[in-house]
Amino acid sequence: MKRAAILLLTLTLLTPTARADEDTREPAPRTASERTFILGEMRKFLASVQAITADLATGDTRAAATEAAARGRRVNAVLAKPPGLDTKETAAWKSMMGGARKGFDSLADTINADASTPGVLTVFADTMSNCVACHQSYRLTAEAQ
Repeated sequence: MKRAAILLLTLTLLTPTARADEDTREPAPRTASERTFILGEMRKFLASVQAITADLATGDTRAAATEAAARGRRVNAVLAKPPGLDTKETAAWKSMMGGARKGFDSLADTINADASTPGVLTVFADTMSNCVACHQSYRLTAEAQ
């Protein structure tokens, strides 16, 4: 048993892995204005997550639902994006962003339906999984001029 553990540890240590300083996410080249837009939207998502969490913690479901809806697809069906940005968004990128927006709509609907706390948290967690997946998959880079 002890020998098997040592062998397993040795194999784990010898298995090649990405260096800690190596970023293996897919580069997403964007212009400065596109990057500013995308990062601004991400900050809005994060600010809304904080506000929704605070509202739910105090029992203010109306404010939580309103904040969730503000980040959803229904309210943001048409965003004033920088010209050309749509053509750079891959199907996977669009799916993750669309999933996040749909998730916020679903969260607003769930809160408005007086769903149980576990139900609201389940939808919230599912919505955040889109954000996590995108951040794990992509990194914004400066577009070559």
